[in-house]
Amino acid sequence: MTTPPPPRRRRPAAPWLFLAIGVTGLALVMLYLGPQAFGARTEPLDRYVRAWAMGTESRLLERFGRLLTNAGTPVVLYVLGGLAALLLLWRRGWRAAVAMATAPLLALTLHNLAKDHFERARPPGGVVHESTSFPSGHATSSAAVLVSLAYTLWRERLLPPAAAVLLGVAGPLLIAWSRIRVDAHWATDVIAGWSLGLIVAGVCGVVHRRLVKGG
Repeated sequence: MTTPPPPRRRRPAAPWLFLAIGVTGLALVMLYLGPQAFGARTEPLDRYVRAWAMGTESRLLERFGRLLTNAGTPVVLYVLGGLAALLLLWRRGWRAAVAMATAPLLALTLHNLAKDHFERARPPGGVVHESTSFPSGHATSSAAVLVSLAYTLWRERLLPPAAAVLLGVAGPLLIAWSRIRVDAHWATDVIAGWSLGLIVAGVCGVVHRRLVKGG
């Protein structure tokens, strides 16, 4: 009597879902903006979300927005990603570390390429920036690093599922809200940044699956 083969382990679909959402979101934003991704004009969605985010006069909200936008800078998040890679190197070995290190490196590369290509003006009321508005660096880095970190730590059983979801969802949402609240970005800048970040998180997840779990 032949022994039946063991059931195939179900592969995690999350990295491919991240990639699909990211590519779709980026394509929709580009279709929605069209030439406005290169100029000073805005679209109704940008104006509506700006009015909503900035509509409540509150010193507490203003301070909270400033705190979040300063704590969630790309530099801070990329350093966090590097520290997470070192933690994984210590706890799980080089394969998990390489997978996590993919996130900040790829996010920085894609964001810089996008910034060099698009020349969109920032909202009129925020602090003057030397860089252009599209896409948001805060949104890109927060989605790339925090979603990758949440997924990798969950896969390595270093973070429970509820905490991973909270980290990967609430973090990017709050940081993106802060950028609109302080009038540093339009909503479509943020959506494009999220989309780039999710593409990075998907790549990071695929690398993790290939290196650590053997494909």
